[in-house]
Amino acid sequence: MVAFRRFNQLNLQEMRKVALQITILAALFAGGWLALSQVPWVQMFKVQERKSNLEKELGKIVWSSLELQHQEITDTAIVAPVDSILTKICQHNDIARDKIKLHILESDEVNAFALPDGYIVVFSGLIQQADTPEEIAGVISHEVAHIQLDHLMDKLVTEIGLATLVATVSGNGNAAQVAQMLASSAFSREAEQEADLKAVEYLTNTQVDAEALATFMYKMSKKDSDLMEYTSWLHSHPMSEERTRYILEERTRIQGKEFHPQPILSSSLWQSLKTAEGSKAKH
Repeated sequence: MVAFRRFNQLNLQEMRKVALQITILAALFAGGWLALSQVPWVQMFKVQERKSNLEKELGKIVWSSLELQHQEITDTAIVAPVDSILTKICQHNDIARDKIKLHILESDEVNAFALPDGYIVVFSGLIQQADTPEEIAGVISHEVAHIQLDHLMDKLVTEIGLATLVATVSGNGNAAQVAQMLASSAFSREAEQEADLKAVEYLTNTQVDAEALATFMYKMSKKDSDLMEYTSWLHSHPMSEERTRYILEERTRIQGKEFHPQPILSSSLWQSLKTAEGSKAKH
């Protein structure tokens, strides 16, 4: 009988313990639900939608401004190989290729940069100065990284201000000024490093030796003073020993000794690109 009473007491204690746990969980759930119900989800989605619309309109307007200043290259012998490089980078990194808008402009400037809403602009001068297609792949990977990491709007809002961007979209701002800033003004040190490291990842997934990115940067920084006047990409992407070091360290960490890079373009296609670009440059 005594044993039976003890058994009942133990059962009662266990039941009380379980009941207390259930009460606590119910209270936590109710509190969490109440907190979530206070979040203005509809407003947040509207803000995100407005931001997306702003970026889309801004990209369109800034691109139109650039289009008035430079002649766009449509020669298939030049566009197709560069497009192929971009497409391979996107395919090997699960990036929606149709969201990236590639344009090649006629200019002696050694430059490439991204615009809002997925635009990537490459100046013909950069193609002329690249010694390998992998160097072009390194530059393009870096610009794709800026797009994928949402660096562009952050930079514009910080440096120009949201009100000015809205004014630009509404026709009361200076689209050419925005384009010039994106083409020649550097991102923050943190954003550049983030884009560099992401570019190494993109190149690795595309079976491209990421050393090409560091090589192109270093090579351009050592060019003679006459060319430096035209090397806008280095002005907007300042080179440093530290930057070279962490790009190569990341390349070693990810790619290692067993990595076997593959040509991103065939030698014949690369030669065709350089010949076509060289011929256009002479004219």
